[in-house]
Amino acid sequence: MPAPLVLNRYRLLETTGKGSFGTVDVAWDSRLQRRVAIKRIPLAIDATDLPGIQEARTAALLNDARIVNVLDFEVTGTEALLIMEYVDGPTLGTLLRESTELLDLDLVATVVKDVAAALEYAHENQVLHLDIKPDNILIDHKGHLKVSDFGLSQLSGTVGFAEPQGGTIGYMPPEQLMQGEVDERTDLWALAILLYQLLTGRNPFFAQTTDESLARILNEPLPLPSSLRPGLGPALDEVLVTALMADKHLRFARVADFVAEAMPLLGNAQTGRRRLKRRVNERDLDEGTPSDDRPRTDGPFEGEEGAGGRRGGGGAGGGGRRGGWGGWGADSDAAEHDDLSAAASAVRAPSLWERLPSRLRGTLGRLVAALACGTFAAIGLGGFDLSATPGLPALPVLGAPADAPSVILVGVVALIALGGFLVPQLGSLLACATLAGGIAAQGSFLVAGALALALVAWWLLCGRKGHAESVVVTLAPLLGTLGMAFALPLLAGRFLPWARAVAAATAQWVVLVALAAFTGNGSIVPAGLVLSAPDGLVPTSLLAYLGQPLCWVTLASLLAAALLMSLCTSRRSGLLRLTGLLLGCAALAAPWAVAAFVLHGSPWINDTASIGACVGLSFILLLMLDVLGVPSGMTSEED
Repeated sequence: MPAPLVLNRYRLLETTGKGSFGTVDVAWDSRLQRRVAIKRIPLAIDATDLPGIQEARTAALLNDARIVNVLDFEVTGTEALLIMEYVDGPTLGTLLRESTELLDLDLVATVVKDVAAALEYAHENQVLHLDIKPDNILIDHKGHLKVSDFGLSQLSGTVGFAEPQGGTIGYMPPEQLMQGEVDERTDLWALAILLYQLLTGRNPFFAQTTDESLARILNEPLPLPSSLRPGLGPALDEVLVTALMADKHLRFARVADFVAEAMPLLGNAQTGRRRLKRRVNERDLDEGTPSDDRPRTDGPFEGEEGAGGRRGGGGAGGGGRRGGWGGWGADSDAAEHDDLSAAASAVRAPSLWERLPSRLRGTLGRLVAALACGTFAAIGLGGFDLSATPGLPALPVLGAPADAPSVILVGVVALIALGGFLVPQLGSLLACATLAGGIAAQGSFLVAGALALALVAWWLLCGRKGHAESVVVTLAPLLGTLGMAFALPLLAGRFLPWARAVAAATAQWVVLVALAAFTGNGSIVPAGLVLSAPDGLVPTSLLAYLGQPLCWVTLASLLAAALLMSLCTSRRSGLLRLTGLLLGCAALAAPWAVAAFVLHGSPWINDTASIGACVGLSFILLLMLDVLGVPSGMTSEED
């Protein structure tokens, strides 16, 4: 039996967040055919006509690209309902809790820029937030931050909560803790403590009670950020100390004044947005973490809600899976100056990929990483002489001795594949080390050394920084043996920004060349992506491979395909992505077509039918990702 409609329009799908101020449900708008988030706030009494309801309604209906849009606001006797846009990403609080290191200054600059812009817009419209904290800041898949819960602080004192002007301990200045007069400088103080927390990982005023927090603010000296994080200068200390003065009259007068002083001392906001966008999309391969399944709490970064952690209102937060109100690929498309595009994205039905449970999506991504790392390692282990070790019948792999004992091979491959499943970056590192070691064990020290240097450089610069970066390179042997090696640079372009896509394509080329020399059959790719020739004409050394012009032409085509795909994917347009796919396939096939025409009859030219089959299979693979609705994960700047 289908769930009943809320307000005769919204069908409830699931509850994703619970807090002291209510719950957040994901629902389907049966009228406009889109997902929405519904914040349900229980009222102590029938508050339909109580003073403050209209003020809260006005505050909640702010309309700005950096504010979570409230689509409707209704009070139905003993419950207030805020119908809000469905944001396709986690909260800042979720990212902070998942992070094992401090954010770099570029990311910090992005956060401050967007949150400050939201506050400035609200203040211009005579609205205060009064509960700025990481869990009230959501991040979409474009790397844009959106502030939620405007108006709920006013509502908290109206609908029966004991303490008005509700906020969160650690983010409230003295005037708010003492229920005094609040103004723009109250929000400015919260923004400053947010910046302090992002820089140092600490909230110096977090406590279990309001009295304890107030005592810390009034009586304890503020630890200077530069003493907690090397590299920060005294100028930033001075800005934060001024913004966090207990007496609000000694702070900056406006948020804009604070930002004007702080931003030049932070990093590059555009670079930070690219990194933030990449980090949000990388979580799509890692959705099965415990934090994704627990209901999100409302506590600050350093210490969760706990006893007395919350005070009054501020919102239940959104969050269950992936923290926030979104799922992978639910594209709200809140570009700063593209409202029409946002509206078109919001009304579309969920894709096939979005209909899958979040845990299943995360598991599928990990399985791909495990399979890629396992195949990579299996080829490398084939280079070791394990014939003296008793075991089960041999497991034949490409390039391995025929009598390789499978009991050892399968065990090591399984361990490396498990590492790829749990931590793709670790699995890729182990797989690369295994392959280089196997090639060296066969006496190909030049090939092994060149491969090891190239892969170590790639892993340090790119591979260790994200799941996608590591997987698109370790997939090289697997897709090569499946006849889809042309998909490698296209996948790199689809999931990575152009610079990393080009770096990944270079690493893919190095792997394919090394494997071609290692296996001694010209290429591991059935279509002969790197080199292929009739028996007796296969080069016997890496230098011989590198001496062939088509080897370098192949590198150029891989780089061109990755670059074209990345540039066309960066705008999240399906038509542009298809254009990039076609251009990428053309870039990969063109050199071989030209070589076949110019060098007709040369033994170094592959069968054109095989090349065509490789292009076709690669095209189908990439097209299937679009049909399923798998998000591209692009991180190019869109400001």
